[in-house]
Amino acid sequence: ILSYPRYLNPLKVEGKAKLVKRLQDVFAMLDSMVMCKFTGFALFQTLEYEPKFYARLLTTATGFYFDDEEFLRTGERIYNLERLFNVREGLDYRWDRLPARFLEIPLPDGPAKGETLQLEPLLQEYYRIRGWDFSGRPTDAKLMELGILTEPRWPKLQVALDLRDLEEALRIGEAAYRGGAEWVEAGTPLIKSVGMEAVRRLKERLPSATIVADLKTLDTGWLETEIAAQAGADIVCISGLAHNNTVVDAVGCARKYGVKIMADLIEVKNPVERALELEKLGVDYICAHTGIDVQRDKAEEIDRKVELLSKLASLVKVPVAAAGGIRADTARRIVEAGVKILVIGGAITRASNPEAATRKILEAISGVKSF
Repeated sequence: ILSYPRYLNPLKVEGKAKLVKRLQDVFAMLDSMVMCKFTGFALFQTLEYEPKFYARLLTTATGFYFDDEEFLRTGERIYNLERLFNVREGLDYRWDRLPARFLEIPLPDGPAKGETLQLEPLLQEYYRIRGWDFSGRPTDAKLMELGILTEPRWPKLQVALDLRDLEEALRIGEAAYRGGAEWVEAGTPLIKSVGMEAVRRLKERLPSATIVADLKTLDTGWLETEIAAQAGADIVCISGLAHNNTVVDAVGCARKYGVKIMADLIEVKNPVERALELEKLGVDYICAHTGIDVQRDKAEEIDRKVELLSKLASLVKVPVAAAGGIRADTARRIVEAGVKILVIGGAITRASNPEAATRKILEAISGVKSF
């Protein structure tokens, strides 16, 4: 009864999370059907928990057609909705725990003598297979895949890794992601330093994060977008100064590979006019950007930035991003102006504790809706 076609090592991580997810998705459906789980001993053939008989029962009872795939997908949808309710009520990864004796007291005898349960790697593998982030929160990509969301939850925090060293960038990027930054950017200096390896390594390290490749493309729009997309980028940044043909090529390539294009307005003389043009050309995001070399902390500079951002957000339909000199004490005003994506570099990358700095910024914009 309930065999499994291949051996699973009890002391290894590999393979276990997949089985747990499958079991949970199937049992979520059985709970919704108000069916006893013990029927599984008669209807399941292996630990793959084949749902075909339950799918037929559900089809017969409801008149809605369910095959195995739709049955499992519906169970996954239920499980993710339950998780969202729990996260909202504060029941996050800190509650994904077992009794202390399993984690701290070695087994006294048997084949696993001296072993304790290594929960963290098991959890991270489980979160990865679920499409959740490091903290066990369902990602927007997973929720949109399941039809729970129709668009991302705004605002988003994007950490800009404008660094030279890849290992340092990976460390800070992971810390920021753990702190809640769902978008992680391979900054222009980092890409110039190590090339597309930055994008590849970030995607490997943070598979559930949205990876942004800040190329600031001015020419060869198709080629550069293709290179970034093939390396694992989810969003490719091009320059708003680029010729319209370059923009159209970048957008066309992005559609082919299923990625998005963000147009950067840095040094564009008439940002509002150009933003409207770029939107018509098909870009997915518009970024109002104050360059690192020209950033100022003066109050009047912030006022001017907020005024421009508010105007952009009211005129274009695509999400507006803001970049350049944003800190925890200015982030809220910028989001209130209608910005949906906060691009923050130095306030996180130069912090002694990037994870804590990220959380501080997110706390500052907590509860603010970006319209």
